[in-house]
Amino acid sequence: MFRIELYESPIGPDQNPQFVKSLGEKGERTDAIAYIEGYIARYGHNNYDGKQDRWWCRNDGDETVQMLVIRGV
Repeated sequence: MFRIELYESPIGPDQNPQFVKSLGEKGERTDAIAYIEGYIARYGHNNYDGKQDRWWCRNDGDETVQMLVIRGV
């Protein structure tokens, strides 16, 4: 099982991501990735950060960026 966690952080150099909530669990990592890709597609700016192994998204004018992480459970 894989849990999808949502974090938010102020936009800027001093990012300090804060846990917001769990977005649910999926049986396979590929299912979790598909869910995340659908979630971030609704935002004007989004991408995958391979270095941090997380996805991020935001819209123009947002003061925070959302980050999504997959955790094994």
